[in-house]
Amino acid sequence: MEHTVPALIVAAAILIGGLVMTGVTTGALERVDRSWRDMLTVAEERMGTALEQVSTDLSPDGSQVTVVMKNAGRVAVADPRLMDVIISYRDTGGQQHNLWLPYADGPLQDNTWQVASISNDRRNPGILDPGETMELVVRVSPPIDTANSDRWLVVALASGVTYTVYF
Repeated sequence: MEHTVPALIVAAAILIGGLVMTGVTTGALERVDRSWRDMLTVAEERMGTALEQVSTDLSPDGSQVTVVMKNAGRVAVADPRLMDVIISYRDTGGQQHNLWLPYADGPLQDNTWQVASISNDRRNPGILDPGETMELVVRVSPPIDTANSDRWLVVALASGVTYTVYF
């Protein structure tokens, strides 16, 4: 009888410890499951994203680049303003410029870019849905040397997918 009470206390401690361990393990597994689902969502978004370069145009004075890109994927680009645009070029003096350009909400100013238009934008206005094309306009200063073909820009989507465009 003298061993029964300590044995019950030890058994209760083991049961409580087991329940605590089960709760901790279940919570950790739920967090891992949530993280895994988030990872799959991002991977699907990246795999379903595909932009195709339709055309490029450099203005005669070298201050403006126009790029037309088509969403050939199955995922919409929800907010094109969240894209990053990086440009690399040489000016007329031969100096190399590598610039990250901010989005221009108002009128296009030097060293900014904006989406001038999205064609066939009927389903979700302002969102680049599959099958639609966007006209991206970049203005730089100092102007690009039009005789030098060593120039390109990178368009990086919010999902992390990047596209390099030579113009």
